Amino acid sequence: MDREDNRLQMFKRVDEFIRTVINPVLPNAKLAESYINCFSDDNSPTYFDGKLSSRELFKDTEYEYKGDGKFIHYTSLFGLKAILDSGFLRMSEFGNLIDTSELNYGASVFKENEIFQYKQTNIDQLRENIFCLSACQSSKSTKINDLMWEVYGDKGKGIIIEFELTKKNPDFFILGNIQYGEDAKKPLEKIKALYEQYLNDVKTALPSNFIELLVELQSFHKAKRYEGESEIRLLFKKDKFFPSET
Repeated sequence: MDREDNRLQMFKRVDEFIRTVINPVLPNAKLAESYINCFSDDNSPTYFDGKLSSRELFKDTEYEYKGDGKFIHYTSLFGLKAILDSGFLRMSEFGNLIDTSELNYGASVFKENEIFQYKQTNIDQLRENIFCLSACQSSKSTKINDLMWEVYGDKGKGIIIEFELTKKNPDFFILGNIQYGEDAKKPLEKIKALYEQYLNDVKTALPSNFIELLVELQSFHKAKRYEGESEIRLLFKKDKFFPSET
């Protein structure tokens, strides 16, 4: 087998991993990019780094948003001034959100098995590279939600911004429904079980960055106590550039 055929076989192994482990939960998931960092021309596994495409990632799942694209966003008067001054609704870095368990809550599913390489330092770094805009579906009930006014509307002294997205499946962003509580973690638990079974039965390609590969999915899970928010989230992941010290 020549080098080109070998590379083709390696990428077929990667595709097989996505079909076997990821697609049963996210049927439209596909890789936006992948890099094979450990080649193998025998029966030992190929290792790769991958990134899922954001386009239609949640289509045909419980995470998929199917509303009319009209939302409301609670903020304080100070927040409103910042928005008017900049002309933009700004996304918040995960590390600055009120819920300090963001991302950790979903990622904790993979904590007990070392094969997933769960490391708190990696989770903390990922939190610095994920940004979101939190909103609710625009309706009468969400506009008079006492919890939201108290927590996000400056104890009733803030305001509501109503806006509309003209494109419900924007490229480079993920729009979806937050899932609340332990029972809602079943999709993550299924992927975990599929991966463990894959290791026993196939083991032809393994991701070196499994937690990061699924970071978008994990980012749409929150504890049950936040269920009253009924949050719809617009998510964006962008690796920050940290200049090296000289």
